[in-house]
Amino acid sequence: MKKNIAIVWGGYSSEKEVSEKSAAGIYSFIDKDKYNVFKVKIDRAAWLVDTSTPLSNHGTVILVDKNDFSFISDGKKTKFDFAYNTIHGTPGEDGTLQGYFDMLNIPYSNCGVLASALTFNKFTCNYFLSNFGIDVANSIVLRRSHSFNTEKITSLLGLPVFVKPNVGGSSFGITKVKEKSQLEAAINKAFEEAPEVIIEQFIGGTEVTCGCFETEKELTILPITEVVSKNEFFDYDAKYNGEVEEITPARIAENIAKIISKKTKEIYRLIGAKGIIRIDYIISNGTPILLEVNTTPGMTTTSFIPQQVAAAGLNMTQVLTDIIETEYNKMPVSESTEAEIKNNFDDIRSLNDDEVESTIHELLHDNHFKAAAEQFIAPMTWGQLTMTLKSCKTVSEFQRFAIYPLMMHLIKKTTAEIKGFGWENVQKNDAHVITSNHRDIVLDAAFLNILSISEKLNTTEIAVGDNLLAFPWIEKLMRLNKSFIVKRGVSVRQMLEVSKHLSDYIYDTVQNRKQSIWIAQREGRAKDSNDKTQIALLKMLALHSNANPLKALKELQIVPLAISYEFDPTDFLKAKEMQLKRDNPEHKKSKSDDVENMMTGIMGFKGRVHFRFADCINPILDTIPADTPKSEVLEKAAQIIDNEIYKNYSFFPFNYVAYDLMSATNKFSSKYANDDCVKFDAYLQKQIEKIDIPNKDIDFLRKKIIEMYGNTLKNHLTAH
Repeated sequence: MKKNIAIVWGGYSSEKEVSEKSAAGIYSFIDKDKYNVFKVKIDRAAWLVDTSTPLSNHGTVILVDKNDFSFISDGKKTKFDFAYNTIHGTPGEDGTLQGYFDMLNIPYSNCGVLASALTFNKFTCNYFLSNFGIDVANSIVLRRSHSFNTEKITSLLGLPVFVKPNVGGSSFGITKVKEKSQLEAAINKAFEEAPEVIIEQFIGGTEVTCGCFETEKELTILPITEVVSKNEFFDYDAKYNGEVEEITPARIAENIAKIISKKTKEIYRLIGAKGIIRIDYIISNGTPILLEVNTTPGMTTTSFIPQQVAAAGLNMTQVLTDIIETEYNKMPVSESTEAEIKNNFDDIRSLNDDEVESTIHELLHDNHFKAAAEQFIAPMTWGQLTMTLKSCKTVSEFQRFAIYPLMMHLIKKTTAEIKGFGWENVQKNDAHVITSNHRDIVLDAAFLNILSISEKLNTTEIAVGDNLLAFPWIEKLMRLNKSFIVKRGVSVRQMLEVSKHLSDYIYDTVQNRKQSIWIAQREGRAKDSNDKTQIALLKMLALHSNANPLKALKELQIVPLAISYEFDPTDFLKAKEMQLKRDNPEHKKSKSDDVENMMTGIMGFKGRVHFRFADCINPILDTIPADTPKSEVLEKAAQIIDNEIYKNYSFFPFNYVAYDLMSATNKFSSKYANDDCVKFDAYLQKQIEKIDIPNKDIDFLRKKIIEMYGNTLKNHLTAH
């Protein structure tokens, strides 16, 4: 289910206009496919939510209920799950609004109460940070109720000085004072914006600013921007009317840039920041001196932070998504929320029949889906596919009339044969958890369902990791095709909740809805085909009845399935990834790598493909003593599943050749001819030639591809 995101703007200060521009920028960046996004204006008169689409200042506005930060539209109550705070000034930048959200247990985008209150008060913040060795400008603070002496001020700080509100933003009420006669007027001007005024010593030099944000992944210091104002200083016109030159990365020495990055990280930690902040410095005689810490930086499309994010090679939409998810995952889950999770599977389930037509409509109007689909549907035209999809009113109709013909065409192009064996083992009971080894990211489950339709059996629901849902249309298509979502990109704190939620869904699907599901025996494919069931998978499956894991597993009627491909089109990509990880243990696949694996697996030639079901493992589970410790139950169950998969592999000439090469024997020489050895060697060379990486290790790559074809036979020999 999509989270409801409130972009909070407005406030009680002169910076409302700035806040409005930032809100528009935030709206343009946030992923509207992932979140329901609303704009909430806060002022003293009322809090109003804009429900128009696209958002505008003149759309439908509804009063926000401050008791729980919600609104009612068309009789339906909507509560906000997250607040993206872009109020410059009070109450959004001083900690006031943060305290409100904390009381309601609503996560938000920027610093908490203490950090916000500290940085909002420029003088106090500078004094605090100076105690940790951070260089700051000399300054004094004046309060409205106190008298001041201009002579004393200039004797302490000299001239020029900057006069500005001590609490608030840095866009209004600021004056650069060059003459003593100008000082009193400048102070009074600043007092119009805030009850306290800070007067800072002028420091000449190069002005720069550095952004920083933290997510669950890491603390990121962004490239530094040099600020060259066409005015006396970086005032409102310079910030928002283009009277400034902004250069990213800044034209400063590398050692100075490193110092600024280090200071930015240190300040982020010292104040206990979160979300995105921006820190301004002046470089004077080679020393970066702190000017200001901004915990709610401007976020228009041309503001510093978006510029720096782009310069870092990052995507602003993804950055905001990471920040939202990071802060959301930190929040404690209330008892009512836990109850909702237990009883509502909308966030992970496959689609219901009454959602088919609307989802198909969305897909047909998605240009990304069209571009991808047109690569696979030939000889069918886009117009023919559109007509076919529009005629589908149920999930079953979609699978039988849209997916089945397309898959059969693909099967004819990319396989020599596809066969299923042991169907009697999935016909004995109403529903099963079918767990198998994993060969292809997409096609394992797709082939299983095509074979099921050919056998006139009900198709399975399919477990799919959310890491594969690179684009919104992929998630829609997957869920339309009876897929449910396995959430993987979650925090450690959330892992148990998510796993229990998934376990409850699988149990409900098998036991109550009498619907079989397919799930791979491990997260991701075994790159070397050394298939082993992950204990974590069985632990998750047993969570619905954690006190008795043996009983929980038996209720799921687990049927192991052995999947055998004569050729793996992605073997060279797996070998490539293995070397990259060998050479750099921190290497991680990108989304584009996942897409490449999917496309290569779908379109590549697979030769003969066999699916062979073992029998339900319940009779073997019955042999495990009832008093066996939980951990041992799961280990024994994993061994049982592995053994049944190993026994039911199909083998082809390359498997026998590969095993003999691995073991340096002729154990299976009767299973292949000399010509098969020649063909396998030529095949290895062809696949390795496709790999283009630095320091290409041909011997290593060859060894790994051989293992992919030989390990299945090696494991088969251990089965009993």
